[in-house]
Amino acid sequence: MVTRTVADLADIGRGKTHAQLLSYRARGRSRYRNAPRLRQAAEEEESLLPGDILAAAQTIIDQRHMDAESSLGCVAARGGRSRSELYRAFSGQAESVAPAIWTARLERSRRMLTLSPALDLSVAQIASSCGFLDPSNFNRMFRTRYGMTRREMRELDRDRSENG
Repeated sequence: MVTRTVADLADIGRGKTHAQLLSYRARGRSRYRNAPRLRQAAEEEESLLPGDILAAAQTIIDQRHMDAESSLGCVAARGGRSRSELYRAFSGQAESVAPAIWTARLERSRRMLTLSPALDLSVAQIASSCGFLDPSNFNRMFRTRYGMTRREMRELDRDRSENG
């Protein structure tokens, strides 16, 4: 069963051949003279999906992780894939989709914390700009990830700068 519309497929950048084939099927024109070629092109497109899905999802995460609304569902929707397809694409990776989003947020916050004297941003501003809605959640996740508080991270970086 096709759950996406032809317009959705065109908007998300999938191949025109696949969208055309779905359009022909929707209009009941399965005997259209280009249908066999379109079907073959669509099948070839489908055979490339796992790596393409992973690369597209990672690009979306890199570009959109600071958006607090960014989630597995958002990444799937932006990539024009289902949540199941994302789970399958990330199955061989060290992290699944949601942890990849959190990792991107934490890495960005770590970089910003080390630059914060130059940026003149508070920890709350950094957390918010990295997609964390709750400061306590940010503090807990930061400590779990890096084994130190954000304040300890700043002091460590400050010591490195002064000594190095």
